[in-house]
Amino acid sequence: MVDDTITVDEPKRNLPPVVTPKVLNKIKIQTKTKTKPEKQLKPIFSHPYYYLVDTEPDLELLQKQICNDFRKLSAMENDFLVFPSDVAAEAEAMKAKFGHAVDRLTQFVQKRVEGNVWKLLR
Repeated sequence: MVDDTITVDEPKRNLPPVVTPKVLNKIKIQTKTKTKPEKQLKPIFSHPYYYLVDTEPDLELLQKQICNDFRKLSAMENDFLVFPSDVAAEAEAMKAKFGHAVDRLTQFVQKRVEGNVWKLLR
């Protein structure tokens, strides 16, 4: 039996790379600048500090509430199964509550000063 088949080797082709340096140079990577949101839709904390009774701020009550929050944050060190993220979340909530209290107190003092200015002008 004689084998009459002929096999032809295909020549190797040098294909250009799919992504050429020319194409890479044309690609521009745009980085987005991180911006803070203008306003938070929902506060981080569930209960703000309660220190305004009628129109007169109760600074002693505010002081006690802040002190209790600091104690609660310090006590987290001794709790079992507390993760660093829990501590960070509690600290962020404290910062937000304190900032909210400062804003409210500032508004109250500004209204009082504004009233005093109007009294002086009359």
